[in-house]
Amino acid sequence: MMSIDATPAMGRWKVQQLRAAEFALASGDAALAVQHAELLIADDTTHLPALEILARALWQIGDLPRLTALLDGMIRL
Repeated sequence: MMSIDATPAMGRWKVQQLRAAEFALASGDAALAVQHAELLIADDTTHLPALEILARALWQIGDLPRLTALLDGMIRL
């Protein structure tokens, strides 16, 4: 997980959302991880840590069409 000290430019809300997404994914709740990651991505479409968590969660859920589209977009970044 990311340390708050390692991300001084991020707002506290973003750090909390990212940690919640990481925790949900690590706990096996991929659907909740998707929700947290999507909140971050709605605020910043280039938020790579959130995009990575979303990709991993979509893989766990088995949503391959969405995962493929997401990975295509991440490659373009």
